[in-house]
Amino acid sequence: MTKPFDKKPLTHKEQVNLLRNRGMIISEEHRHLLQHLNYYRLSAYWKPFETDKESHQLQSGVNFLSVLARYNFDCELRLHLFNAVSHIEISFRANFAYQMSINHGPHAHLDESLWRSEDIGKQNLCELQTCVKRSHEAYIKHFQNTYKEPLPPIWALCEVIPMGLLSKLYDNLATVTTRRALAAVYSADDKELSSWLHNLNVVRNICAHHMRLWDRTLSVPLAIPKKPPPSLRDTLSKTQNKIYNTLVIALYLMDRIDSKHQWRTQLLHLIRRYKDIPLTQMGFRDDWNEKRIWQNDQKD
Repeated sequence: MTKPFDKKPLTHKEQVNLLRNRGMIISEEHRHLLQHLNYYRLSAYWKPFETDKESHQLQSGVNFLSVLARYNFDCELRLHLFNAVSHIEISFRANFAYQMSINHGPHAHLDESLWRSEDIGKQNLCELQTCVKRSHEAYIKHFQNTYKEPLPPIWALCEVIPMGLLSKLYDNLATVTTRRALAAVYSADDKELSSWLHNLNVVRNICAHHMRLWDRTLSVPLAIPKKPPPSLRDTLSKTQNKIYNTLVIALYLMDRIDSKHQWRTQLLHLIRRYKDIPLTQMGFRDDWNEKRIWQNDQKD
């Protein structure tokens, strides 16, 4: 049964005192951080230290600096992962536009015979139309003022739609040969690639909106390959809804896109700098750093 919300807002000084009463070691100078980071945002990073979920009492000796380290690690992890997802997104846009146009023509997105689900296809088409209406890109305006087709060609359209819609277009694609041709670019199975894109889009949005990532339970699990390539063999965690598997798949896709990327090295450096951050809460395997994909010289 619900009840009226009766909690009162606290000043920054009162927030510091409340944390001290709950057992945290925190100085007055940290009041400045509470002002700019928000008590409620930071609370997610000290919850693992709580000994009682009702009173929110903390373990003895918990230092605000330890909480801040987790927060800073999470910030850097989000930026790093967002960078990879951006590269993957741009690559998939290019290859989706190419395969669709080469195999089905410049306006393949208007061909209802290519949809697996008519209802989803119509919904996707409405979203495409909305994206075009909202776009201020010069090339979109040029198309609308020059040609009679209701939407631009797929190679132009792919540059103004969000990653989530791109993922849905691929997932609803009925033509197996085109789906597999796209997946082959990334040495992946088409159904697994569809799952990966969905997962990466969810994570992308988490990163873009500055939400907690490091110990989050993701709403969209990531499909584990039934016949994994060598670099993924025995690498993914059975805990499918934690960020570790997303990091592995992001790295696997980055290896397919740019063999000279530094993303792996930079991620390993980030993990080493924050060596006190518990990786198990991110779904990392105990033997994760022994796996082939984390070695700089790995190749399939």
